[in-house]
Amino acid sequence: MGNKGDMLHHMIQEDMFHEFGFRRLVDAVNTLKVPYSVFKLPPFDHNVEVTEGLFPGGAKPTMVWGFTTVEEVVKKYGWVPGVFKNENFNHRVLNEKWGPMMLNEDGQFYKMGEVPSFEGARFIRPVLDTKSFTGQLINGDEFEKWREELYALRHEYTTLDLNTEVMVASPKQRIDEARFFVVDRKVVAGSMYRVDGRVMYKGIGNDTPLYKPMWEYAQAHCCGEKDCLTANGWTPAEAFVMDVARTEEGFKVIEVNCINSAGFYDCNMMSVVKAIENLHPWPEQWKVVDSDGYKAQPWEHVIDDRVMDSWRRENGYGHVIDARVASSIG
Repeated sequence: MGNKGDMLHHMIQEDMFHEFGFRRLVDAVNTLKVPYSVFKLPPFDHNVEVTEGLFPGGAKPTMVWGFTTVEEVVKKYGWVPGVFKNENFNHRVLNEKWGPMMLNEDGQFYKMGEVPSFEGARFIRPVLDTKSFTGQLINGDEFEKWREELYALRHEYTTLDLNTEVMVASPKQRIDEARFFVVDRKVVAGSMYRVDGRVMYKGIGNDTPLYKPMWEYAQAHCCGEKDCLTANGWTPAEAFVMDVARTEEGFKVIEVNCINSAGFYDCNMMSVVKAIENLHPWPEQWKVVDSDGYKAQPWEHVIDDRVMDSWRRENGYGHVIDARVASSIG
Protein backbone atom coordinates (compact mmCIF):
# COMPACT_ATOMS: atom_id res chain seq x y z
CA MET A 1 0.00 0.00 0.00
CA GLY A 2 3.02 2.28 -0.20
CA ASN A 3 5.13 4.03 2.42
CA LYS A 4 3.67 5.51 5.59
CA GLY A 5 4.49 8.94 4.23
CA ASP A 6 1.83 8.59 1.55
CA MET A 7 -0.88 7.05 3.77
CA LEU A 8 -3.69 8.77 5.59
CA HIS A 9 -3.49 8.95 9.36
CA HIS A 10 -6.70 7.38 10.71
CA MET A 11 -8.12 8.90 13.90
CA ILE A 12 -10.59 6.44 15.48
CA GLN A 13 -12.94 7.45 18.26
CA GLU A 14 -12.75 5.12 21.23
CA ASP A 15 -15.51 2.48 21.33
CA MET A 16 -17.35 3.87 18.33
CA PHE A 17 -20.38 1.66 17.66
CA HIS A 18 -19.46 -0.26 20.83
CA GLU A 19 -16.61 -2.72 21.08
CA PHE A 20 -17.47 -4.86 18.03
CA GLY A 21 -17.39 -2.03 15.48
CA PHE A 22 -14.40 -0.36 17.12
CA ARG A 23 -12.31 -3.53 17.08
CA ARG A 24 -13.28 -4.30 13.48
CA LEU A 25 -11.81 -0.99 12.28
CA VAL A 26 -8.74 -1.10 14.55
CA ASP A 27 -7.97 -4.65 13.39
CA ALA A 28 -8.23 -3.50 9.76
CA VAL A 29 -5.76 -0.60 10.09
CA ASN A 30 -3.43 -2.77 12.17
CA THR A 31 -3.41 -5.56 9.61
CA LEU A 32 -2.78 -3.10 6.79
CA LYS A 33 -0.08 -1.32 8.82
CA VAL A 34 -1.78 2.02 8.29
CA PRO A 35 -0.88 4.81 10.77
CA TYR A 36 -3.67 5.42 13.26
CA SER A 37 -4.54 6.81 16.68
CA VAL A 38 -7.38 6.16 19.10
CA PHE A 39 -8.97 9.15 20.80
CA LYS A 40 -11.82 10.03 23.09
CA LEU A 41 -13.92 13.15 23.48
CA PRO A 42 -15.22 14.42 26.82
CA PRO A 43 -19.00 15.11 26.78
CA PHE A 44 -19.89 18.41 25.06
CA ASP A 45 -16.21 19.02 24.27
CA HIS A 46 -14.30 19.01 20.97
CA ASN A 47 -10.84 18.69 22.50
CA VAL A 48 -9.29 15.42 21.36
CA GLU A 49 -7.59 13.25 23.97
CA VAL A 50 -5.35 10.68 22.27
CA THR A 51 -5.33 7.39 24.20
CA GLU A 52 -3.29 5.33 21.73
CA GLY A 53 -0.84 6.42 19.04
CA LEU A 54 0.30 9.92 18.07
CA PHE A 55 -1.51 13.16 17.40
CA PRO A 56 -1.27 13.72 13.60
CA GLY A 57 0.89 16.80 13.16
CA GLY A 58 0.91 19.60 10.64
CA ALA A 59 -0.15 18.81 7.12
CA LYS A 60 -0.60 15.05 7.47
CA PRO A 61 -3.81 14.05 5.61
CA THR A 62 -6.11 12.66 8.28
CA MET A 63 -9.29 10.55 8.18
CA VAL A 64 -11.50 10.69 11.30
CA TRP A 65 -13.86 7.89 12.29
CA GLY A 66 -16.45 8.43 15.01
CA PHE A 67 -19.87 9.75 15.93
CA THR A 68 -21.35 12.79 14.18
CA THR A 69 -19.67 15.12 16.70
CA VAL A 70 -16.34 14.43 14.97
CA GLU A 71 -17.41 16.84 12.24
CA GLU A 72 -16.85 19.71 14.68
CA VAL A 73 -13.56 18.16 15.78
CA VAL A 74 -12.35 18.14 12.17
CA LYS A 75 -13.22 21.84 11.82
CA LYS A 76 -11.39 22.65 15.06
CA TYR A 77 -8.15 20.94 14.07
CA GLY A 78 -8.31 21.63 10.34
CA TRP A 79 -7.81 17.99 9.34
CA VAL A 80 -8.10 17.17 5.63
CA PRO A 81 -10.04 15.32 4.33
CA GLY A 82 -11.24 14.75 7.91
CA VAL A 83 -14.76 13.68 7.04
CA PHE A 84 -16.41 13.12 3.66
CA LYS A 85 -19.39 15.39 4.25
CA ASN A 86 -20.89 18.17 2.15
CA GLU A 87 -24.17 19.80 1.18
CA ASN A 88 -25.22 16.72 -0.83
CA PHE A 89 -26.05 14.77 2.34
CA ASN A 90 -29.53 16.22 2.21
CA HIS A 91 -32.71 14.39 1.21
CA ARG A 92 -33.86 17.31 -0.92
CA VAL A 93 -30.71 16.92 -3.03
CA LEU A 94 -30.95 13.12 -3.13
CA ASN A 95 -34.58 13.21 -4.28
CA GLU A 96 -33.68 15.75 -6.95
CA LYS A 97 -30.70 13.76 -8.23
CA TRP A 98 -31.95 10.19 -7.85
CA GLY A 99 -35.72 10.76 -8.06
CA PRO A 100 -37.62 7.52 -8.76
CA MET A 101 -34.79 5.40 -7.38
CA MET A 102 -35.32 6.84 -3.89
CA LEU A 103 -37.57 4.87 -1.56
CA ASN A 104 -39.16 8.10 -0.32
CA GLU A 105 -39.44 9.92 -3.63
CA ASP A 106 -42.84 11.19 -2.43
CA GLY A 107 -41.29 12.91 0.60
CA GLN A 108 -42.41 16.43 1.49
CA PHE A 109 -40.13 18.83 3.35
CA TYR A 110 -41.04 21.06 6.28
CA LYS A 111 -39.71 22.56 9.46
CA MET A 112 -40.74 20.35 12.37
CA GLY A 113 -43.06 23.02 13.71
CA GLU A 114 -44.77 23.48 10.32
CA VAL A 115 -45.64 19.88 9.42
CA PRO A 116 -49.38 19.81 8.60
CA SER A 117 -51.53 17.68 10.90
CA PHE A 118 -52.26 14.23 9.48
CA GLU A 119 -54.25 11.11 10.20
CA GLY A 120 -52.87 7.59 10.08
CA ALA A 121 -49.14 6.87 9.91
CA ARG A 122 -46.31 8.76 8.20
CA PHE A 123 -42.59 8.18 7.97
CA ILE A 124 -40.54 11.09 9.29
CA ARG A 125 -36.79 11.68 9.39
CA PRO A 126 -34.33 14.60 9.42
CA VAL A 127 -33.57 16.11 6.01
CA LEU A 128 -29.87 16.28 6.86
CA ASP A 129 -27.58 13.46 7.99
CA THR A 130 -27.37 14.83 11.55
CA LYS A 131 -28.71 11.87 13.57
CA SER A 132 -30.82 14.39 15.53
CA PHE A 133 -33.43 11.62 15.67
CA THR A 134 -33.95 8.24 14.06
CA GLY A 135 -36.29 7.99 11.08
CA GLN A 136 -39.55 6.40 12.21
CA LEU A 137 -43.17 5.65 11.48
CA ILE A 138 -45.47 7.72 13.65
CA ASN A 139 -49.22 8.30 13.72
CA GLY A 140 -50.78 11.76 13.73
CA ASP A 141 -51.73 11.85 17.42
CA GLU A 142 -48.28 10.72 18.56
CA PHE A 143 -46.66 13.30 16.31
CA GLU A 144 -48.72 16.15 17.79
CA LYS A 145 -47.77 15.05 21.31
CA TRP A 146 -44.10 14.92 20.29
CA ARG A 147 -44.31 18.41 18.82
CA GLU A 148 -45.93 19.76 21.99
CA GLU A 149 -43.04 18.31 24.01
CA LEU A 150 -40.53 20.04 21.74
CA TYR A 151 -42.40 23.32 22.19
CA ALA A 152 -42.15 22.95 25.95
CA LEU A 153 -38.38 22.59 25.57
CA ARG A 154 -38.00 25.55 23.21
CA HIS A 155 -35.77 27.48 25.67
CA GLU A 156 -33.52 24.47 26.33
CA TYR A 157 -30.58 23.20 24.30
CA THR A 158 -31.71 20.20 22.23
CA THR A 159 -30.43 18.50 19.07
CA LEU A 160 -33.98 18.59 17.70
CA ASP A 161 -36.32 21.58 17.79
CA LEU A 162 -39.26 23.03 15.90
CA ASN A 163 -36.95 24.59 13.29
CA THR A 164 -35.30 21.27 12.37
CA GLU A 165 -36.00 20.40 8.73
CA VAL A 166 -37.70 17.05 8.31
CA MET A 167 -38.97 14.87 5.48
CA VAL A 168 -42.46 13.38 5.74
CA ALA A 169 -43.41 10.48 3.47
CA SER A 170 -45.95 7.69 3.15
CA PRO A 171 -45.17 4.33 4.83
CA LYS A 172 -43.22 1.84 2.70
CA GLN A 173 -42.84 -1.90 3.07
CA ARG A 174 -39.19 -2.99 3.13
CA ILE A 175 -38.47 -6.69 2.72
CA ASP A 176 -34.66 -6.68 2.98
CA GLU A 177 -32.19 -3.88 3.77
CA ALA A 178 -28.46 -3.66 3.09
CA ARG A 179 -25.63 -1.19 3.63
CA PHE A 180 -22.89 -0.53 1.08
CA PHE A 181 -19.62 1.39 1.42
CA VAL A 182 -18.84 3.30 -1.78
CA VAL A 183 -15.40 4.75 -2.50
CA ASP A 184 -14.33 6.39 -5.75
CA ARG A 185 -17.52 5.22 -7.53
CA LYS A 186 -17.07 1.59 -6.54
CA VAL A 187 -18.99 -0.48 -3.99
CA VAL A 188 -16.17 -1.91 -1.88
CA ALA A 189 -18.06 -3.61 0.96
CA GLY A 190 -21.62 -4.52 1.87
CA SER A 191 -23.71 -6.11 4.60
CA MET A 192 -27.30 -7.11 5.05
CA TYR A 193 -28.76 -5.65 8.23
CA ARG A 194 -32.41 -6.65 7.87
CA VAL A 195 -33.78 -9.76 6.14
CA ASP A 196 -37.49 -10.46 5.83
CA GLY A 197 -38.07 -7.63 8.29
CA ARG A 198 -35.78 -9.09 10.96
CA VAL A 199 -32.40 -7.78 12.08
CA MET A 200 -29.58 -9.88 10.62
CA TYR A 201 -25.99 -8.81 10.00
CA LYS A 202 -24.44 -10.74 7.14
CA GLY A 203 -21.58 -9.63 4.92
CA ILE A 204 -22.26 -9.68 1.19
CA GLY A 205 -19.71 -11.44 -1.03
CA ASN A 206 -19.20 -14.30 -3.44
CA ASP A 207 -20.56 -16.72 -0.86
CA THR A 208 -23.89 -14.87 -0.64
CA PRO A 209 -25.27 -14.94 -4.21
CA LEU A 210 -28.81 -14.37 -2.92
CA TYR A 211 -27.90 -10.80 -1.91
CA LYS A 212 -25.53 -9.96 -4.78
CA PRO A 213 -28.26 -8.22 -6.85
CA MET A 214 -28.51 -5.56 -4.14
CA TRP A 215 -24.75 -4.96 -4.45
CA GLU A 216 -25.09 -4.70 -8.24
CA TYR A 217 -27.96 -2.23 -7.89
CA ALA A 218 -25.89 -0.03 -5.58
CA GLN A 219 -22.95 -0.18 -7.98
CA ALA A 220 -25.16 0.84 -10.89
CA HIS A 221 -25.75 4.19 -9.16
CA CYS A 222 -22.09 5.03 -8.92
CA CYS A 223 -20.28 3.69 -11.97
CA GLY A 224 -20.12 6.91 -13.98
CA GLU A 225 -20.58 4.90 -17.19
CA LYS A 226 -23.26 4.98 -19.87
CA ASP A 227 -25.27 2.18 -18.27
CA CYS A 228 -25.36 3.97 -14.92
CA LEU A 229 -28.82 4.31 -13.38
CA THR A 230 -28.28 7.97 -12.51
CA ALA A 231 -27.67 10.99 -14.70
CA ASN A 232 -23.95 11.39 -15.35
CA GLY A 233 -23.19 8.89 -12.60
CA TRP A 234 -23.72 11.53 -9.89
CA THR A 235 -22.59 10.58 -6.39
CA PRO A 236 -22.76 12.74 -3.25
CA ALA A 237 -19.05 12.49 -2.33
CA GLU A 238 -15.79 10.64 -3.04
CA ALA A 239 -16.74 8.22 -0.28
CA PHE A 240 -20.11 7.54 1.35
CA VAL A 241 -22.46 4.86 2.61
CA MET A 242 -25.64 3.85 0.76
CA ASP A 243 -28.55 1.90 2.26
CA VAL A 244 -30.67 -0.10 -0.20
CA ALA A 245 -34.05 -1.77 0.35
CA ARG A 246 -35.71 -4.62 -1.52
CA THR A 247 -39.39 -3.83 -1.91
CA GLU A 248 -42.29 -5.37 -3.83
CA GLU A 249 -41.58 -2.77 -6.54
CA GLY A 250 -37.88 -3.67 -6.74
CA PHE A 251 -34.74 -2.15 -5.22
CA LYS A 252 -34.77 1.40 -3.85
CA VAL A 253 -32.23 3.68 -2.17
CA ILE A 254 -33.25 4.37 1.42
CA GLU A 255 -30.63 6.99 2.22
CA VAL A 256 -26.94 7.86 2.07
CA ASN A 257 -24.80 8.57 5.11
CA CYS A 258 -21.42 10.06 5.90
CA ILE A 259 -18.88 7.22 5.71
CA ASN A 260 -17.05 8.51 8.80
CA SER A 261 -20.02 8.06 11.14
CA ALA A 262 -21.90 5.11 9.65
CA GLY A 263 -22.29 1.76 11.42
CA PHE A 264 -20.23 -1.05 9.91
CA TYR A 265 -22.60 -3.99 10.45
CA ASP A 266 -20.82 -7.02 8.92
CA CYS A 267 -18.96 -5.07 6.21
CA ASN A 268 -15.39 -5.93 5.33
CA MET A 269 -13.58 -2.92 6.81
CA MET A 270 -10.24 -4.08 5.41
CA SER A 271 -11.66 -3.47 1.93
CA VAL A 272 -13.00 -0.07 2.99
CA VAL A 273 -9.68 1.14 4.44
CA LYS A 274 -7.79 -0.11 1.35
CA ALA A 275 -10.16 1.78 -0.93
CA ILE A 276 -9.83 5.01 1.08
CA GLU A 277 -6.03 4.69 0.97
CA ASN A 278 -6.17 4.19 -2.79
CA LEU A 279 -8.04 7.43 -3.48
CA HIS A 280 -5.06 8.58 -5.55
CA PRO A 281 -4.62 11.05 -6.99
CA TRP A 282 -6.19 12.66 -3.96
CA PRO A 283 -8.68 15.47 -4.65
CA GLU A 284 -7.24 18.91 -5.36
CA GLN A 285 -8.84 20.43 -2.25
CA TRP A 286 -6.48 18.29 -0.15
CA LYS A 287 -3.51 20.19 -1.60
CA VAL A 288 -2.48 23.78 -0.88
CA VAL A 289 0.83 25.50 -1.61
CA ASP A 290 2.36 27.68 1.12
CA SER A 291 3.64 31.25 0.74
CA ASP A 292 7.26 30.38 -0.09
CA GLY A 293 6.20 28.51 -3.22
CA TYR A 294 6.78 24.98 -1.92
CA LYS A 295 5.20 22.51 -4.33
CA ALA A 296 3.01 20.05 -2.42
CA GLN A 297 3.45 16.33 -2.85
CA PRO A 298 0.27 14.37 -3.69
CA TRP A 299 -0.18 13.32 -0.08
CA GLU A 300 0.44 16.76 1.47
CA HIS A 301 -1.97 19.49 2.52
CA VAL A 302 0.48 22.33 3.16
CA ILE A 303 -0.52 25.60 4.78
CA ASP A 304 1.53 28.74 5.36
CA ASP A 305 4.28 27.91 7.87
CA ARG A 306 3.56 31.05 9.89
CA VAL A 307 -0.09 30.10 10.19
CA MET A 308 0.92 26.64 11.39
CA ASP A 309 3.32 28.11 13.97
CA SER A 310 0.68 30.45 15.31
CA TRP A 311 -1.98 27.73 15.43
CA ARG A 312 0.26 25.33 17.34
CA ARG A 313 1.15 27.98 19.93
CA GLU A 314 -2.45 29.09 20.41
CA ASN A 315 -3.71 25.53 20.81
CA GLY A 316 -1.02 24.39 23.21
CA TYR A 317 0.78 21.85 21.03
CA GLY A 318 4.21 22.79 22.32
CA HIS A 319 7.11 23.23 19.96
CA VAL A 320 6.62 24.50 16.44
CA ILE A 321 6.85 21.88 13.67
CA ASP A 322 7.56 23.00 10.15
CA ALA A 323 4.68 21.98 7.87
CA ARG A 324 6.89 20.04 5.47
CA VAL A 325 8.47 18.02 8.27
CA ALA A 326 5.10 17.47 9.95
CA SER A 327 3.66 16.01 6.76
CA SER A 328 5.80 12.92 7.24
CA ILE A 329 4.80 12.31 10.85
CA GLY A 330 2.67 9.16 11.10
